[in-house]
Amino acid sequence: MSVSPVTDMSTSDDKRQALELLAILRQRQEATRLHRIHCMRLARQHGATHFEIGAELGVSEAAVRGMLKRAGSENV
Repeated sequence: MSVSPVTDMSTSDDKRQALELLAILRQRQEATRLHRIHCMRLARQHGATHFEIGAELGVSEAAVRGMLKRAGSENV
């Protein structure tokens, strides 16, 4: 059974669109990550503990420490 060129083109367009959506999602996730780091730093500056920040984000105190450490000196 052979596939018609029209079907191939549609599949190719669908693939391109799906990949474009993934690229947009990656950009949004990076922006969200940077915003989260900024907010965590802000909370720390105002006296929030790693535990309190983790409770709000639904992650452990250790996860908060790790995220902030990995972020290092990123400008956010």
